[in-house]
Amino acid sequence: VSVIYDYVYRYADGLALLEKDNKYGLVNMSSKEVLPTIYDKIHEFREGYDYIYVEKEGKYGIVSTSADLVVPAIYDGIGEFKDGLTRVRKEKKYGYVDGSGNEVIPCIYDDTDDFADGLVKVIIGYKYGLVNTSGNEVLPVIYDEIYGFQYDHDFASVNKEGKWGLINKSGNIVVPAIYDYVRGFEDGLTMVGREGKYGYVDSSGNEVIPCIYDELSFSFTDDLASAMRDGKNVYVNRYGEEFPYEY
Repeated sequence: VSVIYDYVYRYADGLALLEKDNKYGLVNMSSKEVLPTIYDKIHEFREGYDYIYVEKEGKYGIVSTSADLVVPAIYDGIGEFKDGLTRVRKEKKYGYVDGSGNEVIPCIYDDTDDFADGLVKVIIGYKYGLVNTSGNEVLPVIYDEIYGFQYDHDFASVNKEGKWGLINKSGNIVVPAIYDYVRGFEDGLTMVGREGKYGYVDSSGNEVIPCIYDELSFSFTDDLASAMRDGKNVYVNRYGEEFPYEY
């Protein structure tokens, strides 16, 4: 390395850390400056990671261990890459950047959750929505809560104005948010409740057993669920047909 730097530090992966006028860069073992000495800080290389965090004028970016600039140092905060995306913060708003530095999900959200099955929960104010890895908003940011995908469920519960429904992993509404209570699907049906009455809805959103029962079992035995309506015990099958209750 030509003697034009204040210090040269041993680094990692065939790179050396340069310091010149309190600025830092990287040079390879062929003495080629692969990252100019313009950064205020270059963070330590971490074993198992193929990228390095850099700081410039209070902003953060990412450089690969091959010294390619992956994410420009324009963000107030930056996370780790997961599934090809990293969460970034700019002016108190959050978004996601890919490995080429493209802001796939723009920094317009007040907060975001972790990705689950290709979807991330996003928040604006007190409302929630879902965005996919391509940056498409598959569920508008109009819900009061979204709960479920992060636990590997096939469906998520959504709440809007105090009412609950279900969506699938494509962001499609399976059960509209019109119920006071929604239970998860089991064998193609989910138990729902409305105004103190209970029924069952299928995966197409059809109320196959209407919400007319004061009590209703959570599951079916021999394709029958026990129920109570107007003080009378009955059985009801998956098609909503009633049968006399037998002890």
